[in-house]
Amino acid sequence: MEFTAKYELDGSVTAGPFEDGNVWGGLTPASDQWAVVAAWCDEGNTIALAIVPVPESISRRQFYQELANRGMITKEEALAAIVANTLPSEFAAMVDAILDEEIQWQARMLLAGATEFKRSNWFVDFFAAMKSLSSEYMDGFWRAGALLD
Repeated sequence: MEFTAKYELDGSVTAGPFEDGNVWGGLTPASDQWAVVAAWCDEGNTIALAIVPVPESISRRQFYQELANRGMITKEEALAAIVANTLPSEFAAMVDAILDEEIQWQARMLLAGATEFKRSNWFVDFFAAMKSLSSEYMDGFWRAGALLD
């Protein structure tokens, strides 16, 4: 079996099999087995990155906070969205630009009443298209938002 190593979500590494045949998890540079991982990397190998699943949804607060963290809205707009249920100006303009009254109403209802935002919701793709953001970017947005406690 070939030696492999991958990062875990907590930043530690799972690697192996070692000489004893075991695969060890929770490895850090302070671990006894780290020298083997470092030597393996010195041979030109790389530690695989952890694959973080895209959460199905993030809370309303996480959504607006991540928008502010990325500079897409101001911190004041994020707070107003949560406390006073006031749409950030760019969102209000985006919703106003929807010509179909039924779809515009659905967008307003979602933004005004949602306690969480689902990654699969049509408005997320609409928002991404209006901002020229890729699906991968939005997946990263959802991952980062989910980490906000």
